Amino acid sequence: MKGIVEKGNQLSGKERVLYQKKHSQEYQLHEYEKKELERMGIKKLPSDKKINSEIESLRNQQSAERAIQQKLNIQQKKLLGIQSNFERMLLTTNTSVKLHEATLYDQKPTL
Repeated sequence: MKGIVEKGNQLSGKERVLYQKKHSQEYQLHEYEKKELERMGIKKLPSDKKINSEIESLRNQQSAERAIQQKLNIQQKKLLGIQSNFERMLLTTNTSVKLHEATLYDQKPTL
């Protein structure tokens, strides 16, 4: 869009008028977008270099966050394994105690 308007602004005389007529919809859209940006308080858009730099920075940040997420997932799996082992150990210990108590008192074990 901006390229069409810039190209038209470089022309002069009749060529400019004909070009603007040919691309009148693009010019109208350009004016509408310009007014909307001004209404939002945006006077000038950042340069391509600045935008690309910010995109690169965000990609690096995303990559770092993914690495942290992967480490946390590994830790979570380890902790879930420990929890599972601990619960099994408690269940086994409780069962053994109940069986032992039942044999001490000559009762039927209740599990």
